[in-house]
Parts: sequence; structure tokens; C-alpha cells
Amino acid sequence: MLGRGWGSQTTENEVAQIARFLPNVRLAVDGGAHSGRWTAALLAKYPQAFVHMIEPASIAQAALRRRFSGCKRVEIHKWAASDCEGSSKLHSDRAGSSLASLIRRDGEALGFSFDHRETVPTRKLDSCLGWLEGFSELDVLKLDVEGFELRVLQGAERLLERTRLVQFEFGGCHLDARTAFRDFWNFFIRRDFNLFRCSPLGPLPVRDYTEAEEFYAPTNFFAMRREDLVAPKPRETFRK
Repeated sequence: MLGRGWGSQTTENEVAQIARFLPNVRLAVDGGAHSGRWTAALLAKYPQAFVHMIEPASIAQAALRRRFSGCKRVEIHKWAASDCEGSSKLHSDRAGSSLASLIRRDGEALGFSFDHRETVPTRKLDSCLGWLEGFSELDVLKLDVEGFELRVLQGAERLLERTRLVQFEFGGCHLDARTAFRDFWNFFIRRDFNLFRCSPLGPLPVRDYTEAEEFYAPTNFFAMRREDLVAPKPRETFRK
């Protein structure tokens, strides 16, 4: 009920909780778009939004182009968000897998291998500031990049200065990335964002760092820029 481990198959709930913070979304970035489910849910909630979708895997990329064929509210980019410009290996257990990552996971304990590889271009999100042309800011940056989230954020310092809300997933893949939740906490708090955990009760404020947050089952978080934070009010979070 507190949202820890409530990170799988919750896409529509995630978007509904974004609406608790932002009544209007004009511009969003879907980092790690895969099947496009998050973008589809966001466009259903905010029909006037425009979404830049980032998906490096060839099979997933082709499926996205079929799914959003003719949709003028999206632009699909075939590269991986990173903290550097260049290229890298995209590792997965199989072609088209939702587990594809720039980190080669140790899947032995999980019962699968990460032997499928695909070379993909990488870009920093700070090289994409042109996306903001015509917009005062980026409303939502969503990251589900299987353990590489912090590295992507480190390549988006200038973009974050004009971003209102970041949604990111934290889970078992961060064990392979050697990234703790404390790293995310320090990153966002130092940049004047407040953190919330996505939960069945709504977005729950993470007011202080504790080791209880080092919970490696998939969990979604929201980081909201403090100057924009007018909702949700803490007590309203628990009313349903």
C-alpha cells in the first residue's frame, strides 16, 4: 500500500498521479518508451500534449512506429539516453525485451541470460534542448531505462533546470548498476526537487531519506520541482 514494489503494470495509475501535480501537460519526454503504453496513457489524459519518445531497440522501435502511425502528437527517436554522446551496447535477455538496458545485468540468479546485444547510438538529453522551442519548459520527463536512470539524469543537468516533474523507476536493475536510492535522493534534493513515491494511496511524500527506501522491487517515484509544488497536499494523499 505504501508503493514499495508497486512498479509493474501500473502505467495508467502513474499518469493519473501525475495529474495530481500537473493539471496541464503540454510537453513530455518518454525515456525508455518500449511498447508506448505510458505515452498512450499520457495522451489519453492530456490530448493536447506532445511527447518525444526515446527507444533504441530495433524491434520495439518498429512496433512504436506502427502503433503511433499517423499520430501528430509524438516524435519517435531511435537512440538511447545517456550521460555521453556516442554509441553503446544495449543488452537484453531476448530481442524486443522490456528488460533491455545499457547495463549488462547479472541474470543468473533471476534465471535468464543477458546475451542478446545490439549496438545503439547514445545521446545526452542536454543535447536536445531544441525540443523546448515554443515551450516555456518541459512538463514531464519519464525515465524507465532499466538501471541507467541516474546516468541519464547526469546528462540532463540543463534540461532539468526547465523541467517541472520527473518520473523514474527504481528496482532490482539498480543492483547491477551499483546505484542506491540514496544517490537519487541526493541528486534531486540538491537541485530543489521534492520526492514522492507512487502508491495505491496516491503520491506519498518521501520527506527524509531512510534505508527503508533501499527496496529493490520495481517502485516508481516522482520528483517535483519545489517552486511548482502546489499539489498534492500531504493530508489529501491519504483520504481515499
